[in-house]
Amino acid sequence: MSQEVARIGSSRYIRLTTFKKDGTAMPTPVWVVEDGERVYVTTLESAGKLKRIRNSGRVLVAPSDWRGTPSGEEVEGHAEVLDASGAARVQVMIKAKYGIEYRFFALMGKLRRTSGDSVGIAITL
Repeated sequence: MSQEVARIGSSRYIRLTTFKKDGTAMPTPVWVVEDGERVYVTTLESAGKLKRIRNSGRVLVAPSDWRGTPSGEEVEGHAEVLDASGAARVQVMIKAKYGIEYRFFALMGKLRRTSGDSVGIAITL
């Protein structure tokens, strides 16, 4: 495992910056897990960041606080959307890392009737 993967993957949150077609940067704080040589995040199928990743896999990532304020150096990476089995694997890893916090946000999503399936994203740094 590279030092960058370990540094980013051990963070509680990362700022994931995706890019619009016109090059505008769109940063978002997300949960992150590491496994091997990549880090992984999840998002909803309806999220704008997913559309931007599908258009261009270029991303920037940095450790951050829950608001997305960077707490370390930003690095460039390439993101790819995972298939259903990959998404399920990432969901299990996220659930294990975030525990009760994960369950709380899952419950809030159900109560708010947030629509869409969870999608896994692999990021190579």
